[in-house]
Amino acid sequence: MKKANKKTLLIIICLLAVFIPLTIYSTVMHYVYLNYTPPSCDITLSNGACYGCVYPNGYCGYARNYIEDDTYRINYYKPDALAYVTIPNNFAFIVDTNLTTDKINYLKDAGVVVYNLNTLEKTAIKGIKNYNIGIADNYYIVVNNDNKYGIVTFSDTMDTVIDYKYDFIGLANKLNDQGLIDNSKFIVLENGNWKLIDKADNPLTSDFKQPIYDYNDSHVVLSIGNSYQIFNYHNKALSSETFIKVVLKDKYIGVIDTDKKFYVYDCSTEQIISNKYKAEVYDDIVLEITDGTLYIYMNGEVLETH
Repeated sequence: MKKANKKTLLIIICLLAVFIPLTIYSTVMHYVYLNYTPPSCDITLSNGACYGCVYPNGYCGYARNYIEDDTYRINYYKPDALAYVTIPNNFAFIVDTNLTTDKINYLKDAGVVVYNLNTLEKTAIKGIKNYNIGIADNYYIVVNNDNKYGIVTFSDTMDTVIDYKYDFIGLANKLNDQGLIDNSKFIVLENGNWKLIDKADNPLTSDFKQPIYDYNDSHVVLSIGNSYQIFNYHNKALSSETFIKVVLKDKYIGVIDTDKKFYVYDCSTEQIISNKYKAEVYDDIVLEITDGTLYIYMNGEVLETH
């Protein structure tokens, strides 16, 4: 065989060695492409990653606030109906269940997955809340799968602030200067008793047998059936009377009693400081403090100042 023919044959063999595998690869990838189903992106997470629902025909979406506060008649911050829990950076709160919903009636007890977007770690809990508006110090109230309440924050991990030992934890509707719910006092239920604790889990009050509706720095308002009664932190009643409506502002508590009379207590002296006015339970009662002066309103009218 001539030398030129040998070179040509060698080149042909080399080209075949390159193009035959490429042809096979192209044919296979074309087949794969035609039959490729892209991964589901049912939820686009805050870092741009996709979450594919395990139960796309059930309920799959972000978690909403798990709020039992109304069960105990607590004066809590009421977010919009079915409000989602606001999420910290690098986390998502997902509900992914085979149960279904009409998208109006949220599946409160379906369970929540706390999804760490950095580590991909998933933690199953029963529910979580920050009232949608947010709690100071980026606190979240969590219910674990043993129905115990605790408090957590989120950094690179989910960090426990107060252990899961309470039967309920809630906060009254008190906002700080940043527009977040104040977290200096928590309403807790433990072994049938209600009390206030601080964010270091120290008790602030005696135990009470009735739920705490609201509080200030010296007194609590207890829900007793369809009425209220006021006690100081050491379980001494401010008055033997019960009330059909109460409104708190700093050290002042406005009340409507069972005779439908409206008046105001100063908790620092435990004395009534206002006149008594005829009122109905649905009347708009407001206490405001401006430049150190208390303004007492009923139905938009200033009744007194102190």
